[in-house]
Amino acid sequence: MTKTYGVGVIGAGWALVNPVPTFQTYPATRVTAICSRRPESVEAAARRFGIPVALTDYRELIARPDVDIVYICTPVALHHPMVLAAAEAGKPILCEKPLSVDAAQGGEMVDAVESRRLPNIVAFTLRHYPWSLHVKRLVDSGAIGDVRQIVITQFRSDPLAGRSLDVARSGGGLPPQTWTWLHDANQGGGMLGAMGSHYVDIVRFFFGDYQDVSARTATLRPALVDENGIQRDATAEDTFALLATLHNGASLTLQFSSVSAVGLDRRLEFFGSEGAIVVEGDNAMRIAKRGESFRPEPIPTPELSPAVLGSQTPRFGLMIEKLINWIETGHSESPDMRDAFECQRVLDAIRRSSAERRTVRLDEVT
Repeated sequence: MTKTYGVGVIGAGWALVNPVPTFQTYPATRVTAICSRRPESVEAAARRFGIPVALTDYRELIARPDVDIVYICTPVALHHPMVLAAAEAGKPILCEKPLSVDAAQGGEMVDAVESRRLPNIVAFTLRHYPWSLHVKRLVDSGAIGDVRQIVITQFRSDPLAGRSLDVARSGGGLPPQTWTWLHDANQGGGMLGAMGSHYVDIVRFFFGDYQDVSARTATLRPALVDENGIQRDATAEDTFALLATLHNGASLTLQFSSVSAVGLDRRLEFFGSEGAIVVEGDNAMRIAKRGESFRPEPIPTPELSPAVLGSQTPRFGLMIEKLINWIETGHSESPDMRDAFECQRVLDAIRRSSAERRTVRLDEVT
């Protein structure tokens, strides 16, 4: 890497938690401009991180000559026009997941970057945790043989589960969960996109494409309050469950809720013809061979570049590095928008299955 790339950041919410600090600590990138629709928010973000330019129009940001890379971290419904604008300007793109509100939009986004041969990465960061990199190596080496069953569960506790909105707002010192765009289906919100997309993608990363899905989604907390204390309806799902079949014949069971009365960290189980792997949270892994009991499996520190390791959040820094490698060498990297499009097809099939109460084959989703 021989130059410093100017990054234009679109979004001043989640982007400020990990992405912007990582861009600012990765040696080959600096944030040169940031954009958000709220002037007060974007100006505060620019002051906090020493970003020279604060804007409210993403098109102005994309057009700037000091923006070499566009990072999109906005409500999902805005990804489509922003990706198309960045592609039209010939700017490499790092986009948050899920890619789009549906596969139709996602296909247009893929066409926009592929027709111009633009480097692009989508932020499926679950691929870049130490445990997931180790699982990938084990699976590829044949440690569990042919995968047969996959089970993934995660239940996030909600201190207000089962309480009325009035009780939640007034009693017990328990702060109500705040309504955001993630609770609005029209903005591309919902836990299926926010968390389910990670799990759909990681299974595809480990084991290949999907064949069909049968699923149910639900909104178990339909009433919340916004940042101003006003009651708002939640129209996006907070809970989902699915049974899927992969092309290789393996079955996947996935359950998630963000409004559980009792929380349980994520647990991933992979059972194959010759063994099994169980991952609990980010730091605990067990493995067993046929005829043996489970034993602890150390999770090795990934072999990453000093630039990635020195950035604030290495799993995000690795995506930055992949994008820059693509820019400088011309060799494609993943996860890219093509990967994200395939994930979006599965998300569309899940929603269709839930709405129509039937199993949906992936070849029905284009």
